[in-house]
Amino acid sequence: MATKIKGSNVTSSTFIVPGNFQVDGTTTTINSTTLTVDDKNLVLASGAANAAAANGAGLTVDGASASLTYASSGDKFGFNKSLDITGTATATAFSGPLTGNVTGNVSGTAATVTTAAQTNITSLGTLTGLSVNGDTSVHGHASVGVNAVASSRALTVAGATDGSSSSIIVAYNSSLASKFAVRDDGLVTIAGNTTIGGDLAVDTNVLKVDSTNNKVGINVTSPDAMLQVQNGDITVGWADNFIGAQFQTGSDFRLGMKFGTVARTTKIVAETNDNNGEITFETNGSERARITNDGITFNGDTAAANALDDYEEGTWTPTIDNGANSVTYSLQVGRYTRIGNQVTFSLHIDVNTVGGTTGGQIQFGGLPFTAVNVASVWGGAFTTYTGGAFQKQNVTWAVQGGTTRVIGYNNSGATFRGNDFDSITGGWYINGFYYT
Repeated sequence: MATKIKGSNVTSSTFIVPGNFQVDGTTTTINSTTLTVDDKNLVLASGAANAAAANGAGLTVDGASASLTYASSGDKFGFNKSLDITGTATATAFSGPLTGNVTGNVSGTAATVTTAAQTNITSLGTLTGLSVNGDTSVHGHASVGVNAVASSRALTVAGATDGSSSSIIVAYNSSLASKFAVRDDGLVTIAGNTTIGGDLAVDTNVLKVDSTNNKVGINVTSPDAMLQVQNGDITVGWADNFIGAQFQTGSDFRLGMKFGTVARTTKIVAETNDNNGEITFETNGSERARITNDGITFNGDTAAANALDDYEEGTWTPTIDNGANSVTYSLQVGRYTRIGNQVTFSLHIDVNTVGGTTGGQIQFGGLPFTAVNVASVWGGAFTTYTGGAFQKQNVTWAVQGGTTRVIGYNNSGATFRGNDFDSITGGWYINGFYYT
């Protein structure tokens, strides 16, 4: 049965205060197993004049030395133990190390994620900015956008929005030397060797490298040759006073052409590196000349016997080799032209003095080439002018086969000898031809 004491009921197990209950003293101790408070709010440090007066107010768990206390410095609560939250933690700001797994969206202003936690980040969502110091790896089939609003590709890098031409992608080697850079204006800089596995196309057909068939085309999308230049000129810059170009067809080298200037001497060389190689010149679809190993043929003629294999012009020094001795000259002039195996020549000799004449056949020596030594194929010559003591002499001249001499015969066919002259001093002009 309850007993009321001045408005309250007291029993051996229950003390009921129907009104307000006030305890005035320094310490209030409640020795109970369970404390139940119906009030929704507990006020600690009641009557504190300010935050400094309330500093240290809080809850303390005896035995564990665990506390939740108010700190007026920074106006915050402080836990001296770890905080284990089963539900969701919401904060307007977070400062300090965060240990454990983080799942879900993180909003607000991010600072720096350091040490071991970096390797455990699996998703960052959408970042307005990210600064990474050190190595970073992106794994999986993800889309990454750098300075891009949205990315549907594996990697999208947008240029600077201020229109500058600074590099937006730079790759460095282990020595921190720039090896690859892409600028905002599209310029790509590569320092060192570059290997491309596959075809290479520059502006569709400006340059095409066909890696499958090992062909290169300029101004053509599908080159038919190892190097094909379509509808354009080829210009090779000069270096060390030399300009060179070489052309070949297939694996069988047929024609080489070099255009060069060495020591300011212009040279054009066309050569074959094939025993059967030929160089053909055509106009309006018709062959005009052909250079073969036998020489030059004309107008479609391919016969080796008809090939022009030599052309030469020059001078020579004629002498009287027989029929007179101790001859001195006031003039010795000779000229020749060789076309193929035929030589035309002229000589002019003015005899000053002689030691004497002999019975030997008169011979002029010194021809530039040896005459062919074939029966009945000797060359001939004729006198165009004689002066001095030679004026009355009628002589027929022949080029002796196998020699470089012009020999004389009189009108009867006998040899013309030195002592047939009344006087050998005077001058001779002789023109002739022979085969060599």
